[in-house]
Amino acid sequence: MRDVKERLARLERENYHLRQQNRWTQLGVMVLGALVFLAAGYPEIGGEVVVERLVLRDDQGRVRARLGIDGGGVLQRFFDETGTERIRLGITAEGLAQQRLFDQQGRVRVSSSTYPDDHPKAPGVAGSVYYDGRETKRIRLATDAEGVAVQQFKDGERADRLATRVDPAGRVAQERR
Repeated sequence: MRDVKERLARLERENYHLRQQNRWTQLGVMVLGALVFLAAGYPEIGGEVVVERLVLRDDQGRVRARLGIDGGGVLQRFFDETGTERIRLGITAEGLAQQRLFDQQGRVRVSSSTYPDDHPKAPGVAGSVYYDGRETKRIRLATDAEGVAVQQFKDGERADRLATRVDPAGRVAQERR
C-alpha cells in the first residue's frame, strides 16, 4: 500500500510541474504573438485602408462593384449578375457630381447631375434627365443657381414639345411646339 501512495504522490508532483510548464509555455506564446503583431505594424482598430481601386466580387467571382479614382475624380459603379452596369455614381475632377441609372441592357434611363457654381458649361445647375428605351432624352428637370426651375418634355427626335419655367418670384412661362 505504501508503494501505491508513493507512486500517487510522485504522479501528483509530475502533474503539478507539467501544468506549470504548460502555463509558462502558453504565456510565452501569447507574448511572442503580441510582439509579432507589434513588429508587423498592424493598424489599430478603426484604422484606414488606403487603395486606389476597390473591386468587389460575388461568390461566383463576378465583379459586382468598383470604386476608384478616374481621371482626377472618383467613380463608383455597380453591376448586375450578368456584368451589366446598372448604377454609376461619381464626382469629376471639375467637381460635377453625377448619378446614372441603367436598364438591364445597359442603356442610360436616368441621369442626374449637380454642377459646381464655377462650371463653364452650366454654373450651379442641378438636374435630371429621363431617357426612353432607345436612350433618347424625353424629360428634363432642372434648377439653376438663380433659382429658375425648368421642366422640358421632348419628342422622339429630342425636340422640345413642352417647356415650363418658373422663376424665383413665381412667374411661369410655358412654351408648346
